[in-house]
Amino acid sequence: MFSKIFAVCDHDNSGKVCGSEMITFLEVIAELEGGKEAIDKQYIRSVAEKIMKSCGKRNDQEEITRDEFLVW
Repeated sequence: MFSKIFAVCDHDNSGKVCGSEMITFLEVIAELEGGKEAIDKQYIRSVAEKIMKSCGKRNDQEEITRDEFLVW
């Protein structure tokens, strides 16, 4: 299941996910769950930053590989 989530996040098929791709994915999920008004950009950005940091990345410009994502 997580490999499929990674594939959706990696919309450019680079084999890596950057913070902006993660944010886009989280925004889409929030919108699917509760409509446009459910998108809290500040909260989504903080979640993406936490994911990146938990994978050892310093900022949202760095990229997470598929293996790093699956371990997370």
